[in-house]
Amino acid sequence: MLQLKTADRIDPDPVAIAALLVSVCTLVLDFSNYSRSCNVAPDTNPGSNATHRTTLDQLRIHTETLNTKIDRLIRSIERGSEEPDAEFYDGRFRLDQSHLFLNPDYFETFSENLAVCFAETGLLCRWIYHCIKNNPDLAYRIGKSMELSLNTLADRLNSIIADGKTNRYVLIETKSALQALISAIELEEMRRN
Repeated sequence: MLQLKTADRIDPDPVAIAALLVSVCTLVLDFSNYSRSCNVAPDTNPGSNATHRTTLDQLRIHTETLNTKIDRLIRSIERGSEEPDAEFYDGRFRLDQSHLFLNPDYFETFSENLAVCFAETGLLCRWIYHCIKNNPDLAYRIGKSMELSLNTLADRLNSIIADGKTNRYVLIETKSALQALISAIELEEMRRN
């Protein structure tokens, strides 16, 4: 029988989690990048188009769900690791240079939570790009309303990646980006009511 070297702990690379978080940020940034790339501002009247309503509902559902699922993933790390600060939060954003020694009893929960986060990120991706393609006016307004809060997000993420800063910074930026998107969606919903 194969024996684990790490006292029966399973060691997934924390960079997989950080990479998921960075991908979430880049998807959110696509809205503000889209609004900045428009030569002429689309119609900023929210209107009552049913397609806009469905798109907005799906964006809200998947953004809030992903935010919740990320919280659940982080809790599974905290429960499964004896030292979550040292192993995850303070681990450097570098491939194969940090460890996350998880108790096997929590590993299945962790891996399921990570898979769900990847799947939910895919669903959010689908609706963000659907919005940009099929509801450019809505995408423009969402991007514009996040522009100020996400103004330097790309620079901060590039710095985290280039400097190998800790995963804690990646998590903070991701939660900030998701909150900016949730706020932009709520603002758009208020405009429609």
